[in-house]
Amino acid sequence: MKTVRFFFFLFLFFSAGFTSFAQSGVPVSPQVNSINSADTVVFDLSHVTCSGSFALVPVYILSDDNVWALDFSFRFNLNKMTYHSLVNYTSYLSAAENFNSLDSLLRFSSNSFQQIDNNTVLVAIKFQLTSGRINSSDFSSMHVYLNGDPCSVKVIEALPGANVTTSGPAVLATGDSVSLIACSGPGFSYTWLPTGETTQTIVVADSGLYTVIVNDGNGCLSDFQLRVFRAVPLPVELITFEVNEAGESIQIDWSTSTELNNDFFTIERSNDMTSWNEVSRVKGAGTSAEINNYHLTDLHPFEGINYYRLIQTDFDGSGKWIGTGSAVYSGTRRTMSVFPNPAASRQIRIRVGEKNENTTVHIRIYSSMGLEILSKTVVCSGLFSNGIHLPEDLTPGIYLIILELGNETYSQQLILQ
Repeated sequence: MKTVRFFFFLFLFFSAGFTSFAQSGVPVSPQVNSINSADTVVFDLSHVTCSGSFALVPVYILSDDNVWALDFSFRFNLNKMTYHSLVNYTSYLSAAENFNSLDSLLRFSSNSFQQIDNNTVLVAIKFQLTSGRINSSDFSSMHVYLNGDPCSVKVIEALPGANVTTSGPAVLATGDSVSLIACSGPGFSYTWLPTGETTQTIVVADSGLYTVIVNDGNGCLSDFQLRVFRAVPLPVELITFEVNEAGESIQIDWSTSTELNNDFFTIERSNDMTSWNEVSRVKGAGTSAEINNYHLTDLHPFEGINYYRLIQTDFDGSGKWIGTGSAVYSGTRRTMSVFPNPAASRQIRIRVGEKNENTTVHIRIYSSMGLEILSKTVVCSGLFSNGIHLPEDLTPGIYLIILELGNETYSQQLILQ
C-alpha cells in the first residue's frame, strides 16, 4: 500500500504541479489543520555548507499545526549557480524534485505518513556555484505550501562575505605601517595572501595587493582584495591581476604601470593555499614607465577552486609575491577512449576529449603481467590519433594503456582478440 501511495504522489507532482496530498483525496491525517501566514517555510542561507564549488541550502518549517506535506517552487540565479540534486535528511519524508530548464523553475513536493518535524532541517538543495556566493537576491518567484495550502516563506540572509577596513591611510611613506582588519563573524577563520597569516588583523609595511580569504565556519569561502601603496617607486607597480574561468581553461591577465629591472613573472597555482606549483613564466618588460599587459592560459586547472599567485623576479634573481587571485573551474576532465576495442587487428587509435587537433600524447602499453610492451609519442591530428601499430606477435588477452597528456594521466583497458 505504501508503494502505491508513493507512485501516486510522484504522478501528482510531475503532472499536476503542487497539488498536495491533502487536496488530492489521499488521506494524510484525520486532524484538520489551519495553515496560514503564521506557518513558514524557511530557506536558511546563514547555514549554507560548502564543499569545493558545491553549496547546500538547508530547508525547514516553522508551524504550530500538524504538517504532513511540504511543497515549494522558485527560480534562482542561473548566472551564478546550477542545480545539482536534493539531499533528504529524513527517513520518513517521501520527496521528489524537478528542475525545468524551459521555465527555469525548481519544483519540490513531498508527503509523510507521520507528522513532519518542526524547526528541524528536512532537506537541503545542492547547487554548484560558478561564481560568487549565494545570497537572498539569487532567488525569486518563491511559492510555498504546507498540507497543500499557501503559507509564508522566509529567506534568512547569508553570512557576510569577506571585507577589509584599515586603521589609517593605505598609502605608506618610508617606515610607515597600516593594519588591515577583516570582517568578523562566529566561527570565521582567515588566510591572508601573500603573507600567509591567519589572524583577523594583520599589520603591513610594504605596498602591494593584499587578499584575505574568509571561511565562514561552514566551509564557504569568500575573498576581498585591498591595495596598499607606497610613496616611493617599486620595481614593479601592479595595476590589475584578474583570474577567470573560460571553458576548459583558466585565463590569467595582469598589467603593470611601471617596471624596474624586471626579468620575468612566475604564475603558481594551488587548490589548498598550502602547496604551490609553477604554471608558467612570462618575460617581463625590463625597465618601463608605460603600461604593460600580460596574459597566461592555464590549460590544466584543478576541478573546483584554483588559487593563483604572481611572483616578480628581478635581473639579480630577487623575487617578490605581488598578486593573488582565484577562480572556480567547473569544467570536466577529458576522457580517453580506444578504437576498436576489442581489437581483432594489431592497429588501434586513441581519442582524448572532444578535440585533439595537434595534441601530442605519450602512450605506454603493459601486459597483464606488468611488462611494458610499447612506449611511444604520437600526435592526434583529428578526433582520433593516427594509427598506432602494436607488435604483430602480441597474443590475445587484456592489456593496459597508459596515456600522458601534459600533467594529466589516463588509463584504459584494451582487449586483443
